[in-house]
Amino acid sequence: MFKYRKKVDEKIAAKVVKYLVKTHITPNQVTTFSLLLAAFAAVFFSFGIYFFSVIGSILFIISKFLDHVDGQLARELKKESKFGWYYDSFVDTATYILMFIGISAGIPPGTFEIKIFSIIYINLQNYLLFSAIIASLLNTFLALIHKHRTNKDFDWPQTDKVDLDDGIYLIGPITWIGFINFFFLIASIGSVVFVIYNIKRFVKSTK
Repeated sequence: MFKYRKKVDEKIAAKVVKYLVKTHITPNQVTTFSLLLAAFAAVFFSFGIYFFSVIGSILFIISKFLDHVDGQLARELKKESKFGWYYDSFVDTATYILMFIGISAGIPPGTFEIKIFSIIYINLQNYLLFSAIIASLLNTFLALIHKHRTNKDFDWPQTDKVDLDDGIYLIGPITWIGFINFFFLIASIGSVVFVIYNIKRFVKSTK
């Protein structure tokens, strides 16, 4: 499924790029537009209403899709630059953080609250949100250092059939069936697991 979706992504992105190269739109403008879409998505998520969450998920999916488009457009126009790479990295991180904040704001109070000994209440939602934000920032920090040292991207783990980055598109179907809170849970935990993996990978690459 993921391999097929990735091929569709590439074909659609290529068609979009063929149109964009005929305009005055720059790769950085595409990147900025993707950030704006992510911001609007976060606002829709924050209402905590199913209909608005569906709209938010669609906007977020488009935002992440444009993350593929800006890179292809930069290569087609031969406008790849260090600033563009750093800006794209910043926006990529910001979109994830906005997503986590938006969804968290829309989660009903007490959803992830646990009770200990009938007297102590712990709101796991705040810990999940904080952990996801820190993990997103650390992943970007590691990628920036790796790029500075090796001049190579710190790519997502992938095989011939699966690209881990594809997993973010699951926000669509999971939200559409009414389990956006579950997505927040698994995405938050997943981001922490991923940053631990990246730290190990980064340390290994420096030896």
